[in-house]
Amino acid sequence: MANKPLNNLPDDLRHKLRMINQAVKRDIPIVIGKTAVDQFRENFRLEGFLNGGLHKWKDVKRRDSKSPWYGFEYKGEHRTSYKLSRDRKTGKTKKAQKQKLLNFSVTATVRKPLSSKRMELYNSLRYTAGAGMVSISSDKPYAQVHNEGGTIQVFGKHPVKLPARPFMGQSKELDTKVSQEIEKQLNNIFNQQ
Repeated sequence: MANKPLNNLPDDLRHKLRMINQAVKRDIPIVIGKTAVDQFRENFRLEGFLNGGLHKWKDVKRRDSKSPWYGFEYKGEHRTSYKLSRDRKTGKTKKAQKQKLLNFSVTATVRKPLSSKRMELYNSLRYTAGAGMVSISSDKPYAQVHNEGGTIQVFGKHPVKLPARPFMGQSKELDTKVSQEIEKQLNNIFNQQ
């Protein structure tokens, strides 16, 4: 039977083979892409990377009250004027010694690592599926340095080494989920009447 042409197969078997071919080329890559993006977004919620267990990310300095970056909010509030006070002895007006901190946000002190107000990195994760291939990517230029670690220029001036906080990559848990999804897709095809 292995040497017979495909046309000599029963209609139901030919139909299932066409469906398997369609699933492998189109449906399964879409399921894999969605599953991967969901898993990588889950890593943001967990504050770590799932690969044979949870590998927690190093905490960020904006949550450390001893750090000069405590509460820092990028593109936060800008000072348009200074608070003024009057000297009691001389009566002269001068700049107050206690000024509101610039770019300080209470929510930044509790927000999770790799999370901004708009969740831009989280929301930038996308998959491209087609022709039996899947690609997961982010269009944010800082995604790779956060995922793999490396040196960046803070405000174009000071070099700072960022620790790796992987949120996407090879994962045992993801491999298991993908295998289950593929098996489910193929079982649906084989169990059709």
